Amino acid sequence: MGAYNFKDLTGKKFYYLLVLNKTRKDKNGHWYWKCKCDCGNIKEILGSHLIQGNVKSCGCYNSKRASKFCKDKTIIPNKRIMYIWQSIKQRCYNQKSISYKNYGAKGIKICDEWKNNPKLFYTWSIKNGYRDDLTIDRINSDKDYCPENCRWVDWKTQMRNTNRNVIITYKGETNCVKYFIDKYNLNKFAIYSRLRKKWNVKDAIEKPVKERRKK
Repeated sequence: MGAYNFKDLTGKKFYYLLVLNKTRKDKNGHWYWKCKCDCGNIKEILGSHLIQGNVKSCGCYNSKRASKFCKDKTIIPNKRIMYIWQSIKQRCYNQKSISYKNYGAKGIKICDEWKNNPKLFYTWSIKNGYRDDLTIDRINSDKDYCPENCRWVDWKTQMRNTNRNVIITYKGETNCVKYFIDKYNLNKFAIYSRLRKKWNVKDAIEKPVKERRKK
């Protein structure tokens, strides 16, 4: 658990956000805080994102930046979006990139619209829900980076969409293992272990997990 979870952020100002009070913890014990943006909107934000500067406003900050867009098409007026655009190009076209084998080597490309004009990638991002706490995700992981196949999502949604996830069917519903673990509050270590051992899905999910005896 990070040290930021023990700090009282009430009353502190982070960029455009004033912290009002803490609200809840996530599954990892990290606190969320209720914040008021300078524009008047109220938003619940993870403490680490406030302290690290990942989130600066309720989202209006990005809209303001978009309205003052630079005329130079080679410059994106948002460092994080610029970094994401550059990272996508690296994994799709740079054979020396560690990620190239999972993208460019498999034929994944960037549409000409984005590849040749980062300004258009920025504009699309702002108009399609970009926030500093979200990441870009391809809806169909076998297709390219393009407006029709991309969206901004949280990490949990993206991890459910990755090829690394095992897809199972339980009670007529088909989804990745992580989805069922979250839905039924299951012991993830036991579930993954059982599935690796070739248990049938019903038994893997429904059989009680024996607690280890304390020595």
